[in-house]
Amino acid sequence: MNDKDRRYEWGAWLVWIIPVIVIGVLISLARHRDGTIQIYNEACGNWWARRDIYTGRQGMNYLPHFTLLFSPFYALGMPLCSILWRVVSVLCLAWSLRRLIAIVSPQPCSRDFFWGSLFAMPVCLGAVKFGQANVPFAAITVLAVVLLMEQRWKSAGAALVAAIAIKPLGLVLVLLAMCGCRRVIVPVVVSGIVMLLVPFAFAPPEYALAQYTSLIDNMRDCSQAAVEHRFANLNSIFERLSINLPMPVVSVMNLLAALGTLVVWLFAARRFDEPERGLLLLSLATVYLMLFNPMNESNSFVIVAPAITAVAIRGRQTASNPTWTWSLAVLLVATWVLPEMIYSLDRHSRLWGKPLLAGIGFLVVMVARTRELMRANASGALPPESLHSGIQPQGCCR
Repeated sequence: MNDKDRRYEWGAWLVWIIPVIVIGVLISLARHRDGTIQIYNEACGNWWARRDIYTGRQGMNYLPHFTLLFSPFYALGMPLCSILWRVVSVLCLAWSLRRLIAIVSPQPCSRDFFWGSLFAMPVCLGAVKFGQANVPFAAITVLAVVLLMEQRWKSAGAALVAAIAIKPLGLVLVLLAMCGCRRVIVPVVVSGIVMLLVPFAFAPPEYALAQYTSLIDNMRDCSQAAVEHRFANLNSIFERLSINLPMPVVSVMNLLAALGTLVVWLFAARRFDEPERGLLLLSLATVYLMLFNPMNESNSFVIVAPAITAVAIRGRQTASNPTWTWSLAVLLVATWVLPEMIYSLDRHSRLWGKPLLAGIGFLVVMVARTRELMRANASGALPPESLHSGIQPQGCCR
């Protein structure tokens, strides 16, 4: 790495670290309300006191495993708990993004890492500010896809299951990966069995079983939030158009969208080599979550930001139309800026604006680019193999 690349590398890490330092200072000065961390702390406290960790939609909505993952931070007490949680989460996300960029971009990738961070970090800033689990969840989903692209099946299976442990939303990526990547099925199943048994190692069996039962009730309750006009998903776009969908219609729509996502993944993935296949998997999974997660929040778009960034960088590196790169860069900027600009005029702008831009907008660009790549593949006009970062052509789905 030469001096110029080293400057880009340091610059990229500073893009991620500086906001965390600022937020940490505000927390230390007690000028930042940390409601999300309080929810996590309360859940950990309830777990170790053997009380129910599920107190409704406004409280804990993750698997019991999350309380175990967060417990080392909980033990530190406030405000160190809050600061260190953000530091670890952001560093994991930046590291995972860099690993992904290193695959989609020829080495050295420091310049792409810097510009990608510069565009992605503002979209992630809200989740970082509030210390949400969306940040480590985004990191582990990116890492899981990277491991799949590298054909490290055991590690990939463990990472996929870890995504579910952090947020149940990880199930979307797990199901897509298992349907398209046969060699990861056994590692996922084994890791899943181990994950199910973990709570019993830290609590009496009857208490652990009770929390699993409460989890099912909590997930059922959360699924009913799909029709509430306070979440940033596809339903909010419909509501902004004065189209109020009943819950049965929303459920059918979500199911059809899931089937459509699976069909696109299975149809297109086998026609691509890496890294296009892995990028498609990450893009489909995260776009689906941004549009159909019943409790998707404005700050949840940290989950899709790495996919948009990586696809934009890949588009710049290949011989395909550079329009994709600029359109995706504009999408990232608009997702951060536009809803905030019109918030004073429309207080629901974040709820419909972000899924419209980073959900439907990214989906349109992704489908169009996928179609172009498939046509190029059919005509033998794909970029030379050197642009595939040395990954074996069998990829993650053979």
